[in-house]
Amino acid sequence: MLRRQEGSAAGSYIGGYTSLIRREPIGVIGAITPWNYPFMMAIWKLGPALAAGNAVVIKPAPNTPITTIELAKIALECGFPAGLINVVTGGAEVGEAICTHPDTRMISFTGSTRTGKRIAELASPMVKRVTLELGGKAPFVVFADADIEAAAHGAVAASYVNSGQDCTAATRIYVQNEAFDQFLSRFTNLSKQVKVGNPFEEGTDIGPLVSETQRLKVKGYVEEARQQGIKVALGGELPEGEGFYYPPTILVDAPEDANCVCEEIFGPVVVVNRFSDEAEAIKLANNTPYGLAGSVWTLNVQRAMRMSAAMECGTVWVNDHIPIASEMPHGGFKQSGIGKDMSYYALEEYTVVKHVVFDNTGEQRKPWHAVVLGEAN
Repeated sequence: MLRRQEGSAAGSYIGGYTSLIRREPIGVIGAITPWNYPFMMAIWKLGPALAAGNAVVIKPAPNTPITTIELAKIALECGFPAGLINVVTGGAEVGEAICTHPDTRMISFTGSTRTGKRIAELASPMVKRVTLELGGKAPFVVFADADIEAAAHGAVAASYVNSGQDCTAATRIYVQNEAFDQFLSRFTNLSKQVKVGNPFEEGTDIGPLVSETQRLKVKGYVEEARQQGIKVALGGELPEGEGFYYPPTILVDAPEDANCVCEEIFGPVVVVNRFSDEAEAIKLANNTPYGLAGSVWTLNVQRAMRMSAAMECGTVWVNDHIPIASEMPHGGFKQSGIGKDMSYYALEEYTVVKHVVFDNTGEQRKPWHAVVLGEAN
């Protein structure tokens, strides 16, 4: 993409002058990545930033630093200049130092909305550019005319991928009343077949959560829902034995203001609720401060077009949920962030636009302010 950039052609917009546009590197980029996809997130940050001509100071999450360190070693061994990629490790104090250092001109962050707000706050006094890919609470909207079998299978993959530790995971499933019982029954049966265990063992579908702290957080959301009288149709109990495992868990008919519906759980926990018509489906899908991703399941092309336009999120899948492509942008609406990762849109984020103006005449001119003020002959 860097070798075939497109943009405005050089042209004359003022008499006797030619204007052209340059895209130039910003400078030093401060990149802060999350723990759920540490290797992939490092590549998403480094790729476009380096391609645009910037240097990068990258901080991986404190509990998953190793792949980023190894990636930087490989880059150095392959001939990247020393100092082009700089890996620093640590917690919040290191991240804040990156955000406030006068030599970092842009901050690119992927992580929680709460931390993203703090990063924006730290960057604002120096008017640094920020890109923020933040949390999500993705709706998965199933209409009665959908292929229910396909939707149920799609929900399993979309809800439990990476043990639910995915900001685009389907966490709020809304099913039209006429298909609710059929979908819930099939989805529950398929969820029972998901094998939780050691990722290195053949046949394992999902592995452990990242830490005991995260597992207790997920458990807390489910226990709170149970205490509120929300039905737990599947799962919801800690398995015996070692490891940070948590089973696929389905909550049913939860109130829209319940924390399990409103907040990002980041585990294999999904809420299945009902809706009556298209208008209600749109209202429920958008009833969140997040807007990263969502999907609609229907065999009606016109409805799919209307829903994809009405849903307030950066990616909308139709009759699928979760696949992404490197050639397409990834980023959210509302409190899911600012800017894009991947694609040519990401390359643009890491450049600054410069307007260059040429005098075509070679003649001595009166000062421009004199022309503007009408002082010219």
